[in-house]
Amino acid sequence: MEREVNLDMGSWEVVSIALNQPDFTTALRVAEAVDGVFGTETATPVNAGVVRVAVPGDYQGRLVSYLAAIESLEVQVDQRARVVVNERTGTVVMGGQVRISMVAVAHGNLTIQVKTKLNVSQPQAPLVGNAAGQTVVTPEVETKVEEEPSRLILLEQSVTLGDVVRGLNSVGVSPRDLVAILQALKAAGALQADLEVI
Repeated sequence: MEREVNLDMGSWEVVSIALNQPDFTTALRVAEAVDGVFGTETATPVNAGVVRVAVPGDYQGRLVSYLAAIESLEVQVDQRARVVVNERTGTVVMGGQVRISMVAVAHGNLTIQVKTKLNVSQPQAPLVGNAAGQTVVTPEVETKVEEEPSRLILLEQSVTLGDVVRGLNSVGVSPRDLVAILQALKAAGALQADLEVI
């Protein structure tokens, strides 16, 4: 037997939204998105998985409409840095936030050299009227991979994994070698991401 639970959603003044994948950054972004549309201090992130939202006066008694309006808000979900490698096919899939700490790499007869140069542009005088210009920093990354007698190469911090993978692919590194290099980077603590080999 089942007994129906009497649930009067129309009288609710506060609703808790549970995130499918708990994340503090995402919870904060959800609260900011709700506040941006329904007024400040409408939403409060409680923890990584729950955002508590107050039901505005316009939506009292119309909770379904309110929740539908919240569901339609666009929120950029924060993702963990992750690299997925298929050794058999040589496929490497990675997120944009994957980074490599400073590390030296040598593999067989491959030499990897990645340099990052930061170009800074700082205006000396106002550009328009009294408005001040903004300082802009743009990274210029140069990747070079060669086959020669093995030696250690230093990878500067802030180099992306994409730079390393592009360099390796340009000289035709085998999928097995690519996986070995990525696993070694992870074991050394230089790969700032989860590594999943399938």
